Amino acid sequence: MFVNANSLASYINQRIQDCLHSAVGPAVGCYVLVQNVAQAEVQEVDKMLVERGIRASTRFTYENSLEALIIRVMPGPQHEHTSVDFYDTLVTKVAELRGHARRSVRGVGTTQFDVPNVRSKQGDQGLRPATRTAMHSWPSVVIEVGYSESLRELREDAAWWLEHSDRQTRMAIIIKIGTYPNSMKFECWEMRAGPNRPVTRSWHGVVPTLTQFFDVEHDGTVTPAGTDMVIPYLTIFDSHHMHAADIVLSSNELSTFATFVFDGLQ
Repeated sequence: MFVNANSLASYINQRIQDCLHSAVGPAVGCYVLVQNVAQAEVQEVDKMLVERGIRASTRFTYENSLEALIIRVMPGPQHEHTSVDFYDTLVTKVAELRGHARRSVRGVGTTQFDVPNVRSKQGDQGLRPATRTAMHSWPSVVIEVGYSESLRELREDAAWWLEHSDRQTRMAIIIKIGTYPNSMKFECWEMRAGPNRPVTRSWHGVVPTLTQFFDVEHDGTVTPAGTDMVIPYLTIFDSHHMHAADIVLSSNELSTFATFVFDGLQ
């Protein structure tokens, strides 16, 4: 048990430094698990890690039922750059729509979102329509990038956003980076009709579902070939627009994005 938030922050800071200076930490990242942490302390720890200049290299998940803080230490700049670059790609696509601009959407960055008595979590990047002006409005599209994180863990992250956002998050995009040889997997998850059973107060008839996927090999080859990633307009925005159009990333654009990331892994 820690005396106060400052002593907890100091402990976390030391564990993060151990990770970043270990033989494998900078390459693959690591996790720091701290138990017996009151949720009220998390915000203070957050501020103190900001003051120490290391907050940007971490992601927080708080498990309410366990009173446990899980800190993911990011594996170097490639992880951060991938999420930021893909977010920028989506915003650029929005800005290209007639009657739209980059300010038609707002980024949520690594804002922490709280689900009382369940879990508090940060994504890697996300965007929402500019009409959602509240600081802690949920993203309509969230991006989760995995370098050391397994595909199973990324899929659990995607499900969390879709299940706990009260339908405000309508798509979770997973980007899983592989190495030796380089590879990239994109998955788009949305809520879709689930098992055929009666709708109840706790069962709304929809479940997180994989709706699109793309695998990019080290040479840029994309499977399935010639297939575009499509993000419907009303997945991003909350209301229609006279010039509404879907956001489309072609197979060639996905290949170009992936190979750009691969070049940064050299």
